[in-house]
Amino acid sequence: MSQEEAFLRSVLADPADDTPRLVYADWLDDNGRPERAEFIRVQIERARLDEDDPRHDPLEERERGLLRAHENEWLGDAGRLLSAPEFRRGFVERGQLGARQFSPTPRNCSSRSGAAPQVAASTTDEEWSHGSGCLSPSGASALT
Repeated sequence: MSQEEAFLRSVLADPADDTPRLVYADWLDDNGRPERAEFIRVQIERARLDEDDPRHDPLEERERGLLRAHENEWLGDAGRLLSAPEFRRGFVERGQLGARQFSPTPRNCSSRSGAAPQVAASTTDEEWSHGSGCLSPSGASALT
């Protein structure tokens, strides 16, 4: 496992804790990815502020600028699968999937099938409406 993978696993292990996210941001700075590091810090700081805090609007503007410049890069292959991705505290928290990347049956979520049982999602795609399940192996590989 690479150092970056270890940082990402620590973020996933405790999604409510900002400390692993901030440690990862420091690592990104040290490894030539300062814009991604800044984005994580900006989103975390903005999430901690009241909407009427005078720092809120400038941080939101900076967040939008960083996203405009780097969203496709940061989404990578997942960008082909997700529409309307929503970043929270530096990471994609929510997005919409098409039915082809989604498996509605729990038996398809077993680790033996190669699916990612830890990824929960829902879809309103016409092919399969208002359900929930797990990502198929092809969908999960682009998100990991």
